[in-house]
Amino acid sequence: METWTPSNAASSSTNMTERVHEGNNGLLVMSSSRYLGRYSAEAFPRFLALQMQTQLLPKLQPFAWNLNERPKPSPKVKGAIRSLITLDAAQHQVRSFFLLDFPASACLNLDVLLARCESHWQGHNQGLTFEAVISGLIGMAAVLGHALNARQETCIIEHAEKILNDPAVLGEATIELLVALVLRYLYLRATATPQATWLVICTTMHMAESFGLHKQYSPGAGRDQYSTSGWNDETRSLLFWLISAGNRLSSHELGRTPVVLQGVTRVFPFSASDTSTIATFCRVAHLLPLETNPENSEDEYNHFSESLEKITSIRIDQPFLKLIAADVCFILYRRIRVSTNRHITKQEVQQVVAVGREAVHAARRLVQERKPWWNILSTLFQFCCTLISMDSIDSLADLNSVITTINLVRGYYPGDDSAEAVATLNTLIGALRQKKQSEIDCLNLGDNWEGPISAKLDAPFSTERVSSEPILEDFQFTFEDLDWMSSDLLMGQ
Repeated sequence: METWTPSNAASSSTNMTERVHEGNNGLLVMSSSRYLGRYSAEAFPRFLALQMQTQLLPKLQPFAWNLNERPKPSPKVKGAIRSLITLDAAQHQVRSFFLLDFPASACLNLDVLLARCESHWQGHNQGLTFEAVISGLIGMAAVLGHALNARQETCIIEHAEKILNDPAVLGEATIELLVALVLRYLYLRATATPQATWLVICTTMHMAESFGLHKQYSPGAGRDQYSTSGWNDETRSLLFWLISAGNRLSSHELGRTPVVLQGVTRVFPFSASDTSTIATFCRVAHLLPLETNPENSEDEYNHFSESLEKITSIRIDQPFLKLIAADVCFILYRRIRVSTNRHITKQEVQQVVAVGREAVHAARRLVQERKPWWNILSTLFQFCCTLISMDSIDSLADLNSVITTINLVRGYYPGDDSAEAVATLNTLIGALRQKKQSEIDCLNLGDNWEGPISAKLDAPFSTERVSSEPILEDFQFTFEDLDWMSSDLLMGQ
């Protein structure tokens, strides 16, 4: 920790105590919670002053950043949450979110939030970022089963979005704003497109860097500032790894590059025995690699094999985390299937299928409990695609169970997207059925072996290219094996 108190400083220099924690690669300004690289434009003047051993240290601020100066903007959005929902209803939604035991709950304090809600609704303003956090919690609770009036939910979410997009609010960003962004990401994952979700989590990852959450500082550094607001170092650590996990998961779902922060020194905070939801979520999601286009197929395959072992060894009790584990498993499988020429072993096939089966059971349980977790259908859809891709008796035997579960989910949560997903599966299975029929037709040519030997010798030899695909070990298949997968079953009729 460094503290300077110049006796006679100009406005562009520190004329008051400026507390800065300096590491090997960056500086954390304690007063504003800002992290800067040591080579940044803002930090370089200070570096020069230190080199010249002067006591007059320039402020850590952008100098002459642009020519078009304007008055500092004020927030355009005004506090409105109290006019959108009552205190009792808001507190009910907040409690409902915590009852879900979602990973993000570990970064928040329920009692503090409820007390601040009461103060805010009684006229003791807690700030715009607090309204954004509460709006996010209300929205997530509404998505996950504690529904509000549709118009009311929309107004509350739009209010949070306006706060998060306000330049004045962003210019004075706090960790509370970062928490609101995390909740915004979760809401978009549950309701919007992968593109919108990915953009927000990437922005959130960069904002986490701007607060220096990726850095592990010495014990006590900044403790006094964050303990009073609830953002102590332990909470900051949980928040960073939660954001990092979400960034990896959303990036790989689109096959895009996760945000890679340089010089991460923040220690992974979870022990091997920690089975909390946030620990399990972060541990599973961080099995996904940072690279999206592997150059070395051998390394990629080894990572896939090792990750499968780890996923199957992790104890997962919560149904929605079983869906997440399956998503990670299918992502790793798709990378091997599409990006390399390696063929996975029978044991690895069984491991992937076993994780998928757990996801099917979890989906049924969530539906029965009326918990509309956002990836129930998408995970089952990807499991079907994975089973079709494996194209073995063991994998195809699970299709019936998965499709039956998909139809169960659709019965409770119908929609155009789910109908299109089922139609796509119908097309893929129809194509697989046609492929199998063609293979059977080729094998039926053996019926013509009866007859004169001369007829065989005179018959023209086929010059068609022999398939280079490996023959599945102990593979036996007949066209009738797919008869139960008719379009009627797929469409739930």
